[in-house]
Amino acid sequence: APAAWSPDGRRLAFKTSTFGSNKLAVINADGTGETLLTRTFFFSEGPPAWSPDGSKLLYRRTPQNPLVQNADTWVLDIAASAVTTSRAIP
Repeated sequence: APAAWSPDGRRLAFKTSTFGSNKLAVINADGTGETLLTRTFFFSEGPPAWSPDGSKLLYRRTPQNPLVQNADTWVLDIAASAVTTSRAIP
């Protein structure tokens, strides 16, 4: 799925290509508070999934080179709202 509702139903996480490549963002259910969470270039973030407590997103990150199909799974701390808080899961 390209978008996912938070466990409490108050926020929606989604992919956006507003800035060229697929990035992750969240927005409140009432349409306010849109926040861009990843700011990567040369990578594309896949559809997000929420942690049970609603504090983190799990997603796949793929290089934007169309010949490269391998991806890593990443976890992002939503409260930090920055790609620097994401880390690869070995």
